[in-house]
Amino acid sequence: MNEIIKEIKFKVPSAIKVKILNDTDGVELFLKQDVIKLEAKHNQDCCERVYADFGILSYYLTENNYLPSLCKRYAEIYTKLIIKKVKEIGILLIFFKNKYYQQKILIPCYNEQNGYYSNELTLKITHNEKEEEINIVDCEQLKLFD
Repeated sequence: MNEIIKEIKFKVPSAIKVKILNDTDGVELFLKQDVIKLEAKHNQDCCERVYADFGILSYYLTENNYLPSLCKRYAEIYTKLIIKKVKEIGILLIFFKNKYYQQKILIPCYNEQNGYYSNELTLKITHNEKEEEINIVDCEQLKLFD
């Protein structure tokens, strides 16, 4: 079962404008009265790459960089975000409009290395200037190379 690692209720229901910081660095979510920043952190060494691929979000956005409704024509109004760990795959972002309608987006996490280096991966969540770091080490897919 996927473990809930964070639930964020928005101050007021609102559309979500998305700014991808870098494909592997993170994402900022802008709401009417909330700002949420998600970043994957790892101390990279020379022969490894451990990251969360936030660039996947670009495939879900409207032309104005809003998180869309199912028909992808207009921005949807959401009330909360739940983040779950998905073992050996990544993290799941679940945006709620109400208890019946949700938009789910899977952010894949990767661990590319030869097995010698650390697989530590941390999700840093900043919500309205409050920071929290959560270990998501078991969420990445291991890709070994020589």
